[in-house]
Amino acid sequence: MQGNGISPTSLRIGGLVFLICGAVLVGLGLYLFTGILRWRITPDGAGLSTLWLLLTGAVTLATGGEMLALARRPRWLLRVLLVLIAVFVMAGVIVTLWSDGRMPRLYL
Repeated sequence: MQGNGISPTSLRIGGLVFLICGAVLVGLGLYLFTGILRWRITPDGAGLSTLWLLLTGAVTLATGGEMLALARRPRWLLRVLLVLIAVFVMAGVIVTLWSDGRMPRLYL
């Protein structure tokens, strides 16, 4: 048992989930890279999104592998993953604003 109350079994299950999600992200990135882009990274949004998918999938796979093998959370990989997710969200907001699309409103 670790000091934060998370059992090694739950960390390993979480690592397995991370591995599956990372494999899906890398698979999508490879499909786009090989099938759609024909082995070229273009400087437009398709090329950048493919690179983002591959990088995020690799970080997720590494996180899941360390969680599964060592039953502990890799803190620096989780920070990198959070930065990549923040980039994804910010890119979505910027693209929405540039396309003159309306941002959804939240009425509380």
